[in-house]
Amino acid sequence: MDVHLEHSVANRNAVLAANRVLAGGPVIQKIMTNELDALRARLLAVLPLADESTREAVSGVLKSGLVFDQVLCVDWLTRETCTRTHVRDVCIGAVLGALRPLLAEDGRVAAPAILGLCRLAVPVGG
Repeated sequence: MDVHLEHSVANRNAVLAANRVLAGGPVIQKIMTNELDALRARLLAVLPLADESTREAVSGVLKSGLVFDQVLCVDWLTRETCTRTHVRDVCIGAVLGALRPLLAEDGRVAAPAILGLCRLAVPVGG
């Protein structure tokens, strides 16, 4: 997540253009979808998933979480209503909260695995 935010800040105009102005174009949509799908696959590969049913559920949650992160980051780049640390913590917290019921019952396995995923984040739309 830190890498994603760092990239987004450094390339603010390009990120905003890709996500707001150009996002309606089919080529940009395809690029962004492919980037999000690749990141989701990387995240799924490192999570301790019990079975295929759990994998499918987690995949859907990750996709939703990545879209949430993308929208929140674009909004933050536009208005900067909170700190970068707050944005990072909200993004990570949202995914942790959404995934926790699907992973280890007590959350002890899920939290370390998910927090480790934050290092895998890649920029989208930059």
